[in-house]
Amino acid sequence: MRTRTTTPPQHHWRWLRALLLVGLLLWPPLAGYAEFINGDLFLVGGLNSCVDVGSTDAYACTPADTRQTAYVEGSLYGFKANTINTGAATFNYNGLGARTIKKPVGGVTTDLATGDIRPGQRVLLQYDATNTSFQMLSQVGNAGGAPAGSPGQGQYNNSGAFGGSSGLTLSGTQILSRLDRATPMSANLTIGAGDGPIIECTAGATARTATLPAASSATQGRFHFRKVDSGVGDCLLAPNGADTINGVNAAITLDTQWSYIEVERNQAGTGWLQAGGVPGLNTRALVFELGDEQAPAALATTAVAYVTIPFACTVTGYALIVDAADATMRVKFWRVATGGTAKPTAANSINTAGLGVPTGTRVASTTVTDFTSTAIAANDTLAIAVSTANTAKYVSATLTCVQL
Repeated sequence: MRTRTTTPPQHHWRWLRALLLVGLLLWPPLAGYAEFINGDLFLVGGLNSCVDVGSTDAYACTPADTRQTAYVEGSLYGFKANTINTGAATFNYNGLGARTIKKPVGGVTTDLATGDIRPGQRVLLQYDATNTSFQMLSQVGNAGGAPAGSPGQGQYNNSGAFGGSSGLTLSGTQILSRLDRATPMSANLTIGAGDGPIIECTAGATARTATLPAASSATQGRFHFRKVDSGVGDCLLAPNGADTINGVNAAITLDTQWSYIEVERNQAGTGWLQAGGVPGLNTRALVFELGDEQAPAALATTAVAYVTIPFACTVTGYALIVDAADATMRVKFWRVATGGTAKPTAANSINTAGLGVPTGTRVASTTVTDFTSTAIAANDTLAIAVSTANTAKYVSATLTCVQL
């Protein structure tokens, strides 16, 4: 018997392939399915978009199609906001979980500022799976680069928006006006981040001390300290802990009305340097004289002169003048503390080898290493004494002392 094989007509295969193609197009794609479109695509309807029904700073909406079960890296989501945000905010799409909304600022993502989302605003987001957050792609509701305030006002960050400062006005080439914050003090003050840069001291009858912040961590690098009253009390500007002012771990004293000092932090962050103020305002000269130029002989080693110092200070330098060159002459200073009943003697010396004039008839120096102590307390008594002399008949000695 002969077997006969029948082949379907060619047009039957064409219809079968068309039906299979239609089936694939209509069948819901599997997870991870991607489609390449080489041409135009026109979409009628929203793309992962819905209307916000959440609360302030917690935006949320449910789309018409709720089949999506998880956020997808790089996917776009959109919503129409119904409230203004008041700071950091989240978005919850289709109940998949609230995720923080971030905005790019200078290449870094950051939380939203108040007003970045406004009622009725269309917000477009892209999901960032790495940081489990949304990045805002649409324009923020706050004004972008528009300056605020009056013409010429300096701009500052006003809760994420531009603000104009009436305390700083500028032209294209100059600062026209500046209003610094001034902090009044009538009691001792430890200067904090909310004080200054101007500190106005009212002392009254009692000394008042303003203590500078630690130079290593200060948020301000410059202060203007001034005494604004005529009271007898001094106003003192003191360093913090082991910090220094002009290299000395001691306070600066202002004792007259309207006297002032400006200090700025040194580069090492270990103290403060005087940047302005009345030169030498707190520097006192303690002057001593011994002998007589008309005397018949050189100064005797028994020559002594005494002075009681009414204020506390720190010796920072000295100067000597003699009537004739005498490289062998040496003077020493003696000191007894306030409250003592006896005058100072050689046993109270605060020098080691003594001070002299190596060449000529005058010397001035800020090297005080020969002093065993440079601290002078109020009402201490000092004496100057000649330890050796050859030809000098007269000597004038001046100690430079910074009042505390």
